[in-house]
Amino acid sequence: MLGIFCVDQFTPTLHLLLSIPTRRPTSPPTKRPVSPPNGGGGDGDASDIRLKQDIHLLGKSAAGIPVYSFKYRDDMKDYLRENVDTQSIYFGAMAQDLLHLAPEAVNVDPSGYYSVDYSMIDVDFIKLV
Repeated sequence: MLGIFCVDQFTPTLHLLLSIPTRRPTSPPTKRPVSPPNGGGGDGDASDIRLKQDIHLLGKSAAGIPVYSFKYRDDMKDYLRENVDTQSIYFGAMAQDLLHLAPEAVNVDPSGYYSVDYSMIDVDFIKLV
């Protein structure tokens, strides 16, 4: 488990210790295009910084991958589909960071947006309920 303290003024609940399970990356997949991300599983989670707002750096994973809290942009609902809640707070990585740190975990869809295969990195994609 990786402990991360949030040091911003985002919300009082984030000032608590957040435990994010860490995983060892599996063998790299073949880089492939994917269909538009649905925010949960499949070929990847919508992790493009252009789809997010209220982004706050929380810390780094054991492998040095930055971990953020964020919300998905309300004006991207049509792209993100019904599986992504634009009102909830999420925790995870930014695909653009991973282009340099773990490019094998990044996929691109036909629209040019990036998604992340979280099974390839030591960060979990978490929705705060």
